[in-house]
Amino acid sequence: MPISAIKGVIWDVDNTLYRFDTVFEDACNRAAARTICTLVDGLSFDDAFKVAEASYAQHGYSGKALIAKYGIDYRDYHFPFHEEIDEKILTRNDAMLQALADLNKPQVIVTNASRHWVEKALAHLGLRDFFTDENIIALEDSDFEPKAYSRRPFDMARNRLSLPIENIIVVEDMAKNLKVPKEMGFTTALIHHGRTPVEQYNYIDLEFPDTLSLLEKLNA
Repeated sequence: MPISAIKGVIWDVDNTLYRFDTVFEDACNRAAARTICTLVDGLSFDDAFKVAEASYAQHGYSGKALIAKYGIDYRDYHFPFHEEIDEKILTRNDAMLQALADLNKPQVIVTNASRHWVEKALAHLGLRDFFTDENIIALEDSDFEPKAYSRRPFDMARNRLSLPIENIIVVEDMAKNLKVPKEMGFTTALIHHGRTPVEQYNYIDLEFPDTLSLLEKLNA
């Protein structure tokens, strides 16, 4: 499907609508460690932080190893973790703001983050007006079914866009999150930030070095 046929967009948030940097990565590691310490008796912050750092380095996700190591129910972790992060550490991108303002297409967010985090991050970045409440689909909105394995959040997004599936593009910074939408018939785009996948994935239709490059194509 040519990009000129795209009439609606399903966005990821983290590292897509804003860019990760070392400050944000450190904040995630610290938030993960603090959250786990509230859930595990006797666990020191320093010990938890070391596991979080290693988890982020290996998986790109601070909480993954902590949750597995200490047998935490993710639903107990999800909300307090996101509350621990200060959205003001995110850097506003005026070029992104203008490009989204120029995008004359309906947009929906599908994210594994919490709704409150997305709302406060978008507000801080000046992007909140582009997404109504119903066009933000957080992990809890899909009953904690993650988008890497579930069609549910994408079905919800498609219903809210009210467009044929072949005219919708799903945009992600993680390749694994594009497998399900490709199977469903969406066009898929990976924002790789210079980290092009070593493997060739047949479920990635388009690749871009950053979100602005994709927006330039969508706005052409």
